[in-house]
Amino acid sequence: WNNEIQFPEQIIEIENGNVLGAGFSSPSGVWEFDPDGDQLALYDPVTSVRGAYELPDGQILATNSGGIHRFTRDNPDEAVELLNGSSYMITPIGVENCDIPEWLTVDPVSGSTEPGGSDTVTATIDTTGLPLGEHEAGICVDSNDPVQPTVSVPVTLDVVLPPNFGTIQGTVQTLGYCDADVGALEGATVEIVGAESTETLVTDEDGFYQVHLPHSESPLTITVTANGHLPATVEGVTFSGGDVVTQEFDLDLDAPCGTVDPTEFSFNIRENDVVTDTLTIGNVDGAADLDWSVAEAEPVGGASAAPTANVLQQQTGVPSYTTTGFVDVGYVTFDATDPSELTTIADPQPTNVYAATFIDNDFTRHYMLASSAGSLPENTFGYIDTETGEFTTLGTVSGAPAGGTWSSMKWDPSTSTLYASNIVSFGDSRLFTIDPETLEATEVGPIQGPDVSSSAGVIAIAISADGLMYGIELSDDVLLAIDKTTGEATVIGDTGVAANFAQDMDFDHTDGTLYWAGYQGSGNSQMFTVDTETGAAMSIGDVAGGSELLSFSVALPSATLQCDTPSGISWLSADPTAGTAAAGSSSDVGVTVDATELTAGEYEAGLCVSTSDSRHPLIEVPVALTLRPEFVLEAEGRRVRGLHFVDLTWSGALSDDVDIYRDGELITTERNDGAHTDNTGRSERATYVYQVCEAGTDDCSNEATVRFGGPPPGRGGGD
Repeated sequence: WNNEIQFPEQIIEIENGNVLGAGFSSPSGVWEFDPDGDQLALYDPVTSVRGAYELPDGQILATNSGGIHRFTRDNPDEAVELLNGSSYMITPIGVENCDIPEWLTVDPVSGSTEPGGSDTVTATIDTTGLPLGEHEAGICVDSNDPVQPTVSVPVTLDVVLPPNFGTIQGTVQTLGYCDADVGALEGATVEIVGAESTETLVTDEDGFYQVHLPHSESPLTITVTANGHLPATVEGVTFSGGDVVTQEFDLDLDAPCGTVDPTEFSFNIRENDVVTDTLTIGNVDGAADLDWSVAEAEPVGGASAAPTANVLQQQTGVPSYTTTGFVDVGYVTFDATDPSELTTIADPQPTNVYAATFIDNDFTRHYMLASSAGSLPENTFGYIDTETGEFTTLGTVSGAPAGGTWSSMKWDPSTSTLYASNIVSFGDSRLFTIDPETLEATEVGPIQGPDVSSSAGVIAIAISADGLMYGIELSDDVLLAIDKTTGEATVIGDTGVAANFAQDMDFDHTDGTLYWAGYQGSGNSQMFTVDTETGAAMSIGDVAGGSELLSFSVALPSATLQCDTPSGISWLSADPTAGTAAAGSSSDVGVTVDATELTAGEYEAGLCVSTSDSRHPLIEVPVALTLRPEFVLEAEGRRVRGLHFVDLTWSGALSDDVDIYRDGELITTERNDGAHTDNTGRSERATYVYQVCEAGTDDCSNEATVRFGGPPPGRGGGD
């Protein structure tokens, strides 16, 4: 066959029928022969070769006293050492697949074969429900053969569609709240009713479904249902053999979407005016009816003022949410005025979250920003569902400082801006804004000031209803006032609490109380109120079990109106005061300002719109009224040498100049000095109608009439 190789070691047949031989010397290398023994090549990547083997990808392994080496036929000189150490023959160890899948059955599964005899085992394949493509399995025969006790028979199955079959597939999405939170809908039920049978599928994590059906099932009716969503149905879906028909579904969330337009009113009218504008209560993007009611309310009197030092406000409860540490009891809810009881919503919880807040009065989602060394990747932004405790990742925040810890995050209700504090190191605390849509962090500046410690660590921030930012500084245990535009900080005063480790605080915007979840170490955990004028903290009580409250947030609306105690406003009314906006529609409400009983000045009130929208159960619509003095004109007629002269006097005009009209025609523009005499140039019987307007506007006085030579005049008559 071949006698050229002098000192052969391992010799193996490879897949294409050729033979590899490990030549130890004279010459050394890996020899390759064809089936007839003719030499095809000699590869010499290493010397003193002992073993040779071809890998499935065509590369070759060679062994020697130096180890195991891998090379290609094209570049044997670029061999890669895989293992260092003396190696000999290469023996492949097959991994036997003896797990028979559901689509493969054998019969019989056991028996006895006589010497010299044979038995038949029948393998049956059932492709029902199998996806298209290649599937692999194995049939293992165990026996008492001492040489080969197990024989593995590979089974390869390629599933293809019969020519009369078509594929029906698609993706199911949720449109989300207000059609603004589109995403794949996992677990939706897809029912496909054909001419002969019905298939029921469940969408995967990507919202995808797929089924293969014979043409005889056409046409189809496809109905998709999902928990919390309105069902959707498409009829008359036709297909032929070989077709791939894609039918997508976008499901509406079975919930209303409450909006108001405008979001605030600003009236500028005069004494004794009565005006009406329209408030549109919308449910255009909702899929369920929106029930609503409207009430008038006074502004919050003192919601932006500091609470009285060391005096607890009377509370009926301040619902709050947080993750926990030290004594970890999971994600919890509790009453900030009574921290002796924590109710666990979910356990486990995200373990590296210290920055959290509610956004825009939506208390169904507790937004969180993760730091390092925990269950979430660093800078992960998402939210916990406050009902289920499930965390949803929205993405990763960009622009974060390297190595920093997000210590706190709060929503500014006065500007609708999300702020977060980050401690890069003690002495390097920074303030950021976070765009919740793009997830971009923008640095405002370092949180520092002339009287702030050089080793300051701003561990918590909070923002009042009127947009004032406060912070807890951990090194000196002081309350800071922080400029949101620069990060510059000023010490307000000592808290009186030796705080350690994670802290957080938040405002109850309904009454202006600042609550602080203060941890002092070793299970000493308390809730405090903080006087924003002095910095002094007063303990409410111990936190249950000594848990460290890591991401404390109050779940009460940022109020500018006293909607909890609405009261009639004499000059403001709405009509109608209640109604229902059907899905996809809106309701109009007339908003009337009646200034007949008011004197000139500035007035504020508002409308409290209560809705059945769980995310926006209360929408505040501020109403500002600028009331100017009544624009009053008087006219007195007289004759001078037979000609008609009219003396005009007015009050209430606020412009520099006024336009003076006679009988609807502009006769002159004068300085607004409150008086003007009109020489009409006429002497015959006449009636004149005068009006004065602020120059260039339609803001005008009453009309004043003067008659000459007619019936006896009234006030301002003539002769």
